[in-house]
Amino acid sequence: MAAGHGLQALSDAVARQIALALFQLNITYTVSSSIAERWPASLSMSTMQQDWAAGSRVPNVLLGGSSLGQGPRLLHVLKEGQGKQILLIFTGSEEDQTILDHLCDVGRSVQQRYGESIAVHMVVPHPAVQKRLSWAGSVLLDGRTPLSSLQGHCHIERNGLNLLRPDGIVAYRCQPVQPEHFFAYLQRYFLASDNHQERS
Repeated sequence: MAAGHGLQALSDAVARQIALALFQLNITYTVSSSIAERWPASLSMSTMQQDWAAGSRVPNVLLGGSSLGQGPRLLHVLKEGQGKQILLIFTGSEEDQTILDHLCDVGRSVQQRYGESIAVHMVVPHPAVQKRLSWAGSVLLDGRTPLSSLQGHCHIERNGLNLLRPDGIVAYRCQPVQPEHFFAYLQRYFLASDNHQERS
């Protein structure tokens, strides 16, 4: 076998096994200490819920978009992050302005402390919610239909968040948004903007 042929000279089965080993595509991350979630126990038992659990690799679904058309695919959002982790903060159809302001505060805090490592997107079901946000950063329109929206795919009933690694692995998720637990997680695994490791 000519060395220059590389993986192309191998059988498909052997080449696939080598690729899995090299790129760690078959590793299960759900037991990793760097993976965490705060998820209602009543929802965690569902097989569909586990498909989007912390440590799982997300599928390349479409965001729901708006009445003018579908939104981008999730992996396109990850690619635009240019190697950063992606924080998706889901507002849901939240009626309470105090909660919306609270979610925006979480997004701003992440930008200020961890903006070099994490790109933040607010995910809203329709423009009416977007207009009520006290937020100058990125907003993704996700539609209102549970079966076609990213919020529906993530099984978030009201508000919540998902932190996605560049390779599409869910590093952290929670619903509803729980800032104390989330920021404690970030302090363990990310450098703050002052370039000093924060410790919990």
